[in-house]
Amino acid sequence: MSQYTIDKNIPIPDFTTGTHKRKGTFTAKYPFVEMEIGDSIFFERTDKEHILRLCKGANAAYTYASNRLGWNFMSRCVPGGFRVWRVAIED
Repeated sequence: MSQYTIDKNIPIPDFTTGTHKRKGTFTAKYPFVEMEIGDSIFFERTDKEHILRLCKGANAAYTYASNRLGWNFMSRCVPGGFRVWRVAIED
């Protein structure tokens, strides 16, 4: 079981507060494959180096899930860390 929890109904902040939109990936370390549209995962920042490693790993993981499953993900920097949402596929 993953150490990360899936949160529901966390609104996505405006684009001005974070990184650019990216597709997602899956790694067993992160439960992206279990997420439903609108769910999100919060990654807490303990220090700058830690958040850079976490962000790189999570971005690679949700990009894989996106390519493999055909799902879309979006990430934003938020106070205390960053958050990844599973979002609906845009037409």
